[in-house]
Amino acid sequence: MADALTRTPALAGAPSGRFGLAAGAAPQVAVEALADLAMAQAFAAPGVDLDARLAGRGELRRLGPGQRLVMGATAQALGDLAPEVSAVEQSGSRARIGVSGPGAAVLLARGVGADLHPSRFAEGASAPMLFGRIGIVLARQGAERWEVLVPRSYALSLWEELLEAGRSLGLEARGPGGR
Repeated sequence: MADALTRTPALAGAPSGRFGLAAGAAPQVAVEALADLAMAQAFAAPGVDLDARLAGRGELRRLGPGQRLVMGATAQALGDLAPEVSAVEQSGSRARIGVSGPGAAVLLARGVGADLHPSRFAEGASAPMLFGRIGIVLARQGAERWEVLVPRSYALSLWEELLEAGRSLGLEARGPGGR
Protein backbone atom coordinates (compact mmCIF):
# COMPACT_ATOMS: atom_id res chain seq x y z
CA MET A 1 0.00 0.00 0.00
CA ALA A 2 1.31 3.44 -0.87
CA ASP A 3 2.30 5.79 1.91
CA ALA A 4 -0.03 8.71 2.55
CA LEU A 5 1.20 12.05 1.34
CA THR A 6 2.68 14.15 4.09
CA ARG A 7 2.92 17.89 3.91
CA THR A 8 6.42 19.30 4.30
CA PRO A 9 6.82 22.87 5.59
CA ALA A 10 7.93 25.26 2.85
CA LEU A 11 10.89 26.26 5.01
CA ALA A 12 11.98 22.75 5.99
CA GLY A 13 15.76 22.82 5.98
CA ALA A 14 15.94 26.61 6.38
CA PRO A 15 19.11 27.64 8.24
CA SER A 16 18.54 28.64 11.86
CA GLY A 17 20.84 30.29 14.34
CA ARG A 18 22.55 33.60 14.97
CA PHE A 19 24.14 35.45 12.07
CA GLY A 20 26.52 38.40 12.09
CA LEU A 21 26.61 38.71 15.87
CA ALA A 22 29.66 39.25 18.01
CA ALA A 23 29.82 37.00 21.06
CA GLY A 24 27.30 38.20 23.64
CA ALA A 25 25.67 40.77 21.31
CA ALA A 26 21.89 40.98 21.11
CA PRO A 27 20.29 40.51 17.68
CA GLN A 28 18.56 43.53 16.14
CA VAL A 29 16.31 41.35 13.98
CA ALA A 30 14.53 38.02 14.41
CA VAL A 31 13.36 36.06 11.36
CA GLU A 32 10.94 33.24 12.13
CA ALA A 33 9.05 30.63 10.13
CA LEU A 34 5.42 31.11 11.14
CA ALA A 35 2.79 28.37 11.20
CA ASP A 36 0.62 27.90 8.13
CA LEU A 37 -2.86 29.39 8.28
CA ALA A 38 -5.97 28.79 6.26
CA MET A 39 -6.31 31.56 3.71
CA ALA A 40 -8.59 32.49 0.85
CA GLN A 41 -8.30 35.12 -1.84
CA ALA A 42 -11.49 37.17 -2.11
CA PHE A 43 -12.60 39.20 -5.12
CA ALA A 44 -15.43 41.71 -5.35
CA ALA A 45 -17.18 43.44 -8.20
CA PRO A 46 -16.68 47.20 -8.60
CA GLY A 47 -18.79 49.13 -6.12
CA VAL A 48 -18.80 46.38 -3.48
CA ASP A 49 -17.16 47.40 -0.19
CA LEU A 50 -15.02 44.28 0.15
CA ASP A 51 -13.54 45.24 3.53
CA ALA A 52 -17.04 45.70 4.99
CA ARG A 53 -18.28 42.40 3.51
CA LEU A 54 -15.25 40.55 4.94
CA ALA A 55 -15.39 42.21 8.39
CA GLY A 56 -14.95 39.64 11.15
CA ARG A 57 -13.99 36.84 8.73
CA GLY A 58 -10.23 36.99 9.41
CA GLU A 59 -7.27 39.31 9.06
CA LEU A 60 -7.20 41.00 5.67
CA ARG A 61 -4.16 41.48 3.44
CA ARG A 62 -4.70 43.94 0.59
CA LEU A 63 -3.70 42.61 -2.82
CA GLY A 64 -5.21 45.34 -4.96
CA PRO A 65 -8.53 47.01 -5.73
CA GLY A 66 -11.29 44.53 -5.00
CA GLN A 67 -8.87 41.79 -3.88
CA ARG A 68 -7.91 40.64 -0.39
CA LEU A 69 -6.26 37.65 1.21
CA VAL A 70 -8.36 36.56 4.16
CA MET A 71 -6.08 35.03 6.76
CA GLY A 72 -7.62 32.30 8.89
CA ALA A 73 -10.55 31.61 6.53
CA THR A 74 -11.16 29.08 3.78
CA ALA A 75 -12.89 29.80 0.49
CA GLN A 76 -15.70 27.48 1.58
CA ALA A 77 -16.23 29.56 4.73
CA LEU A 78 -16.69 32.65 2.54
CA GLY A 79 -19.19 30.94 0.23
CA ASP A 80 -22.18 32.68 1.83
CA LEU A 81 -20.92 36.03 0.46
CA ALA A 82 -21.66 35.04 -3.17
CA PRO A 83 -22.53 36.47 -5.63
CA GLU A 84 -21.04 39.82 -4.52
CA VAL A 85 -17.79 38.20 -3.37
CA SER A 86 -15.96 35.27 -4.96
CA ALA A 87 -13.31 33.34 -3.07
CA VAL A 88 -10.51 31.02 -4.14
CA GLU A 89 -8.77 28.66 -1.72
CA GLN A 90 -5.15 29.68 -1.05
CA SER A 91 -4.35 27.62 2.07
CA GLY A 92 -0.87 26.17 1.71
CA SER A 93 0.03 28.36 -1.26
CA ARG A 94 2.26 30.72 0.68
CA ALA A 95 4.78 30.48 3.48
CA ARG A 96 4.57 32.97 6.35
CA ILE A 97 7.74 34.56 7.69
CA GLY A 98 7.80 36.85 10.73
CA VAL A 99 10.39 39.63 10.88
CA SER A 100 10.68 41.53 14.16
CA GLY A 101 12.95 43.67 16.27
CA PRO A 102 14.37 47.19 16.21
CA GLY A 103 16.17 46.52 12.91
CA ALA A 104 13.23 44.82 11.14
CA ALA A 105 12.20 47.81 9.00
CA VAL A 106 15.84 48.44 8.06
CA LEU A 107 16.24 44.82 6.96
CA LEU A 108 13.04 44.85 4.91
CA ALA A 109 13.87 48.23 3.34
CA ARG A 110 17.05 46.67 1.94
CA GLY A 111 14.94 44.48 -0.32
CA VAL A 112 11.70 46.34 -1.05
CA GLY A 113 11.08 49.52 -2.99
CA ALA A 114 8.54 50.92 -0.54
CA ASP A 115 8.60 53.56 2.18
CA LEU A 116 8.18 51.58 5.40
CA HIS A 117 8.11 54.59 7.73
CA PRO A 118 5.12 54.30 10.11
CA SER A 119 3.59 57.47 8.66
CA ARG A 120 3.46 55.82 5.20
CA PHE A 121 3.06 52.13 6.10
CA ALA A 122 1.04 52.12 9.30
CA GLU A 123 0.35 49.25 11.66
CA GLY A 124 -2.27 47.02 10.04
CA ALA A 125 -1.25 48.02 6.49
CA SER A 126 -0.34 45.43 3.89
CA ALA A 127 0.68 45.52 0.24
CA PRO A 128 2.01 43.26 -2.48
CA MET A 129 5.57 44.14 -3.52
CA LEU A 130 8.90 42.70 -4.52
CA PHE A 131 11.77 41.78 -2.21
CA GLY A 132 14.53 41.84 -4.77
CA ARG A 133 12.87 39.85 -7.53
CA ILE A 134 10.62 37.75 -5.31
CA GLY A 135 6.93 38.68 -5.07
CA ILE A 136 5.69 39.01 -1.50
CA VAL A 137 2.80 40.42 0.49
CA LEU A 138 4.15 42.52 3.35
CA ALA A 139 2.01 43.32 6.41
CA ARG A 140 2.96 45.55 9.34
CA GLN A 141 1.65 43.91 12.50
CA GLY A 142 3.23 46.19 15.09
CA ALA A 143 5.83 48.92 15.53
CA GLU A 144 8.65 46.39 15.11
CA ARG A 145 6.74 43.34 13.84
CA TRP A 146 6.07 42.31 10.23
CA GLU A 147 4.59 39.35 8.38
CA VAL A 148 5.90 38.35 4.95
CA LEU A 149 3.83 36.06 2.73
CA VAL A 150 5.79 34.41 -0.07
CA PRO A 151 4.83 31.72 -2.59
CA ARG A 152 5.98 28.33 -1.24
CA SER A 153 8.33 27.75 -4.17
CA TYR A 154 10.26 30.93 -3.32
CA ALA A 155 10.20 30.62 0.48
CA LEU A 156 13.68 29.19 0.97
CA SER A 157 15.22 31.68 -1.48
CA LEU A 158 13.59 34.59 0.35
CA TRP A 159 14.72 33.17 3.71
CA GLU A 160 18.32 33.11 2.51
CA GLU A 161 17.99 36.67 1.12
CA LEU A 162 16.69 37.88 4.49
CA LEU A 163 19.57 36.22 6.36
CA GLU A 164 22.14 37.77 4.04
CA ALA A 165 20.54 41.24 4.15
CA GLY A 166 20.28 41.10 7.96
CA ARG A 167 23.76 39.79 8.73
CA SER A 168 25.19 43.28 9.29
CA LEU A 169 22.38 44.06 11.75
CA GLY A 170 22.84 40.93 13.81
CA LEU A 171 20.08 38.43 13.19
CA GLU A 172 18.54 35.41 14.88
CA ALA A 173 16.72 32.96 12.60
CA ARG A 174 14.23 30.33 13.77
CA GLY A 175 13.10 27.77 11.21
CA PRO A 176 9.97 25.61 11.41
CA GLY A 177 9.32 24.27 14.88
CA GLY A 178 11.26 27.11 16.55
CA ARG A 179 14.64 25.52 15.85
